[in-house]
Amino acid sequence: MVNFIDISKNNCWICQLLLGGFNNEDKSTQTDFKNECINNEYYRIGWTIKSKGYEGYNDLKLSEIKIDEFVKDVKKENDKNKTNNDSRIEKNSLSIALNSMNQMKKNDLIITRISGIYYIGVIKETAQYIKQKLNNGTYYRWSVKVEKWIPIEAKEMPGDIVGRFSQRRHPTIQRVGEGALRLKLLLIKIFQEKENSNDIIIPKDMKIILNKHNYTFALNYMNLEDLVYLYILEKNKDYQLLPSTCKVSKEKYEMDLINSEGGMITCQVKNDASIEYEDYKDEDKFDKIYLFSGIEEYNNDEVKKRLEKEDKEDISDGKIVIIRKENLFNFFKNKKNAQFLKKLIKLGKYYEFKKDELPTPKGWNIWEGKDKSKDRKRLFIPYNRNKHLYMESIYGIIFPNNCVYFSNEFNSLIQYNECDNDKFINELKEAYDIK
Repeated sequence: MVNFIDISKNNCWICQLLLGGFNNEDKSTQTDFKNECINNEYYRIGWTIKSKGYEGYNDLKLSEIKIDEFVKDVKKENDKNKTNNDSRIEKNSLSIALNSMNQMKKNDLIITRISGIYYIGVIKETAQYIKQKLNNGTYYRWSVKVEKWIPIEAKEMPGDIVGRFSQRRHPTIQRVGEGALRLKLLLIKIFQEKENSNDIIIPKDMKIILNKHNYTFALNYMNLEDLVYLYILEKNKDYQLLPSTCKVSKEKYEMDLINSEGGMITCQVKNDASIEYEDYKDEDKFDKIYLFSGIEEYNNDEVKKRLEKEDKEDISDGKIVIIRKENLFNFFKNKKNAQFLKKLIKLGKYYEFKKDELPTPKGWNIWEGKDKSKDRKRLFIPYNRNKHLYMESIYGIIFPNNCVYFSNEFNSLIQYNECDNDKFINELKEAYDIK
């Protein structure tokens, strides 16, 4: 059965609840700030506006104006301070955060994390400049009122969301846009379940179908390292892990494995980043060095050519072994010794292994072009009256109006942008037999 899911009117925001700017407030102040926000149902950005070069505004004046008016003045102030690099950087960060906060609307979803606990809520009011009382004084902050914060333990969260919060650098406020629709669907699904909402946007039984393209997003960096370790162990059964080598401070390698004769194997694992292949070519300490990049980028032309070939074997060049993404997926899916990882990622609740298909809707044809990048652009301008579609292995089926696509991950027709052509949407529903 194919679902139709309309998330075009549902904005989601990933937010960091931190005291901002270059102030080095102590830990107790940070804790007070976060607790006061959660207990009083606010999301706030931490910059203290008055001390950042906007002395023309007092607290009373700011509390009486709308945020979009202030955002314009912040931009003007930034333009004046281009010569002062530290000032410009901080003011630009504030400007970006304020501009994002200005876009937050009533009924948008918002998620944050404090000390391993995730909090998800619904925005109740647009941003206002209001008081915040802390132990060491009273401050005014730009604040968004939240209907209520729902706490969720980290162990209940799917890997996609944990992975996003595990990134080293975070914008203060980030909208979950069209490039992260999987994340958006998961956030809506989680909120529906926790709130027992009657407004069902995401079907309760809908799960992400894991395939060779997307499975690494369901694994946080620790899960992925464990999976690669199990894969290496399967290929080298006379080796054992040295637990003391699993240090976060090791930048070039993740862990060491050793056999009874003193031989050593190591690996480097990146989920959403490239690996510099050349950095490992002259290493003579190890018998083998396994490399795995979730985006299959190793910054080497020869490796790139070999990855593009339809070869089922991992790429071995002397001591270096590059693990093909598809091979690691098949191991994850089929091997019993990866069973505990399947439980960790909430397999059965948020994810499933199932054959993902791209059913061509009745009356539509696949666009058969020589240059796919150019032909795809031709699909969107003007409206494609010949009913051609464009197929992508990762996302699914792309249609020509830039507002809807068929997702092989969710086995659903998903509307992600507002569309003023109801006839087009109805034609697609009929083509997929969606009632």
